[in-house]
Amino acid sequence: KTILEHCLINILEEDFYKIVIVSHQSVINLTKSNFKNKKILVIKGGKNRQDSVKNALLTIKKFRHDNVIIHDSVRPFYSNKLLRTILNKINTSDSVIPIIKIHDSLRYLNKKEYKNVKRDNIFAIQTPQGFNYKKIFNAYKNLDKIYTDDSMIAFENNIKITTIDGERDNIKITTKSDYDYVKTKIMKKTLNIRIGQGFDVHNLIPGKNLILCGIKIPYSKKLEGHSDADVGFHCIVDSILGAFIGFSFFYLIEIFYRFLKDKDGLGSGDAKVFSSMGALMGWQSLPFILLAGTLLALLSALFFFLISKRKLIDLKADVVIAI
Repeated sequence: KTILEHCLINILEEDFYKIVIVSHQSVINLTKSNFKNKKILVIKGGKNRQDSVKNALLTIKKFRHDNVIIHDSVRPFYSNKLLRTILNKINTSDSVIPIIKIHDSLRYLNKKEYKNVKRDNIFAIQTPQGFNYKKIFNAYKNLDKIYTDDSMIAFENNIKITTIDGERDNIKITTKSDYDYVKTKIMKKTLNIRIGQGFDVHNLIPGKNLILCGIKIPYSKKLEGHSDADVGFHCIVDSILGAFIGFSFFYLIEIFYRFLKDKDGLGSGDAKVFSSMGALMGWQSLPFILLAGTLLALLSALFFFLISKRKLIDLKADVVIAI
């Protein structure tokens, strides 16, 4: 997903009447093709952020809504909680601005100057920011200089500023190092690894495309088969079946034993281990794994029996054998 797609996840969960994406002219067609939602409007941006926001405010004027949320798409990590707090408070406020207290030491550095900056009343400003639509629209009519933030435009046009606590994770992606950092963050947040192994074989015959995991790869041969002959998908299904059959086998034994004896027999660990083996080695391997485990258990039992005959251990006590 792109940064913009990540940014829209929380927004699309809310009941907004319209969502306006301001796009650079060079990618506006691509942006439109990526977002087919009827609520989303993609419009051309201006020469800077300020002009782009103004274009968006002009676009939504015809909808005659009371409030507007302005957000920088390069802040994709704001939470649902933050957005909903802004939505709730903007109904009774002219503006709602998330801020973060600065805890780092600050310095003014200019050539040979190196001065301390008191941080007692220094805050970082974040988006999304909520505004009364009419008031922020009128404020944008009177601009005679460039601002980096909508809340300052609001303040200098006599709009009351209401602040709320921002979020440390709501970082702004500005530099290449920021981008590299958030890629790692997104991967940690979304990556959900499952490891399995499957097995499938098909002959190669003359054809135009080789299909693997649903992807057509231009090639002079294709895989022969009655179905799609997609060995990639077949291996995945093979692994999933192995996990399902492996778990079900011991789970059904456990249920049956509990039904007969009215007490627990096997633990769920047996089912989980057998499920893992099925996922890693395929469902075809399960009978051999079960046979090997049974033989190993019998050998272990025989070993303990022989030792007990020599009175090296007392088999009157319970002996647990886990395979």
